[in-house]
Amino acid sequence: MLASIRQRPILIIILGLIAGLCLCCVIIFIIFPVDFFDRLTESLELETPVPTIAPERTLEAMFFAGTGNEDVDVDKGSEPAVAHFTYSGQDNFIVWGYDPDGQQNSLLVNTIGEYDGFVPLDFLVGEHTTRFEVESSGSWTVEILPVIEANSVAAPGSYQGTGDDIVSISGCEPAGATFNKDSVGEIVVISYGESRELLVEQLMPFEGIAVALPPEILLLEVKSDEPWTVSLSC
Repeated sequence: MLASIRQRPILIIILGLIAGLCLCCVIIFIIFPVDFFDRLTESLELETPVPTIAPERTLEAMFFAGTGNEDVDVDKGSEPAVAHFTYSGQDNFIVWGYDPDGQQNSLLVNTIGEYDGFVPLDFLVGEHTTRFEVESSGSWTVEILPVIEANSVAAPGSYQGTGDDIVSISGCEPAGATFNKDSVGEIVVISYGESRELLVEQLMPFEGIAVALPPEILLLEVKSDEPWTVSLSC
């Protein structure tokens, strides 16, 4: 009898906790709409950087030139583009991109000596470059081009590039790519399409690195200081 009496307060406490949890659940569903958690999940997914590349042309080409350090206002909207930079000096050449809030959003170029290369501009969700900050001691130029005017290769086929480049892919949907590089140095290759994927990150000379390509691939971004070749197969 005494043991039964002692167990009753414990049972009452457990039942009280269960009732409290049920009440909290009811309050949550009263306060928040039924689709609240679905919309929350969607908003988190949208904040994940994904490619925004589209092969249409709506952007007009823009050209700037200067010497030494300079800030360049870029009024192109948030549309993705290809930026072609050249530099004729012998010292550091650094270009930062800034968003509408004045915050750095990308390091576009960071090299020493002469430079001639193509780099992606605002390829990812949320990127919107409105200003370049150029750090240099020599003459430089920048041309902003619509993505459709990037260098291109038709699959199956080959393309030979030198230095940094953006290459659009046409023809059949390629299944694989083979990269070759004869000179010493590093090469990095990133693909853009339904996703953004690192395909190659290799040091020293190499020959015949074969990689599988993701489906719906649209572009390749290549980062290199020396000549290289890519061959696409279908």
